[in-house]
Amino acid sequence: LANKPVWINEQLLMTNAKGQVTIKHSDITSYSINLNDIESSAEWTPKDGYEQQIIADKNIDIAFQANGTIKGHLEVIKPKFTIGSIQLDGIKIYIQNEFNHFIAVTNADGNFEIPIPKGAYTITVDESTLGENLATTITPQPFTINPQQTTNVSITLQQKERAIRIKQQ
Repeated sequence: LANKPVWINEQLLMTNAKGQVTIKHSDITSYSINLNDIESSAEWTPKDGYEQQIIADKNIDIAFQANGTIKGHLEVIKPKFTIGSIQLDGIKIYIQNEFNHFIAVTNADGNFEIPIPKGAYTITVDESTLGENLATTITPQPFTINPQQTTNVSITLQQKERAIRIKQQ
């Protein structure tokens, strides 16, 4: 991660060509590290998160780990005699475990893709982003991400039925 911005104790520093930051002649032994400004990498993420508290009086390394990828697609079940299309872009998908929380957003075709660290996760849909015509009945779906592998998921949504009543006057 050469030439990347790193915040250390609220001071912006840049990594060198080897991905290192050197602090010399400091009496400080506790460092607040913020890696949020490092461009997201599809292949690597900080093992202990983008924000870390480090107590050090010597050289330290911040470990990065290989990511896997989750690819997903929204399937819509439509009631009988339904015509027209459903807008699927902008629906938020939550991917989380006890350590990490990620948000993916669907495109116009209802697809999403996001690199995440290895581990066991659950996936849910933000119902507030479904609009008035869609509903989900899924409970959090568990899945596992392995390094340098793609996990495919499909999420089923239900288009809400509407009744039209014709009254004779």
